[in-house]
Amino acid sequence: MRIRGLSLIDNRANPRKDARIKLTESDIAWADVIFAMEKEHKNRIAKDFASAIVGKGIVCLLIEDIYHPMEEELIAVLHQ
Repeated sequence: MRIRGLSLIDNRANPRKDARIKLTESDIAWADVIFAMEKEHKNRIAKDFASAIVGKGIVCLLIEDIYHPMEEELIAVLHQ
């Protein structure tokens, strides 16, 4: 899925320790820009991957992490 030219399906890793698909340093290296759903996610990425995020932007979307991947309601929120 693409919104405004950004691919939202290429990587959907989660920075939470209990996540099914965990964010890795190679994910960070691959990304040009990192999008976080919640401020807590952004803070955890900044803490856990401090050296890997140098020179990369982290954008916090301020969207509560209550949705399933690619859920229609989430897609609607992302389009707003």
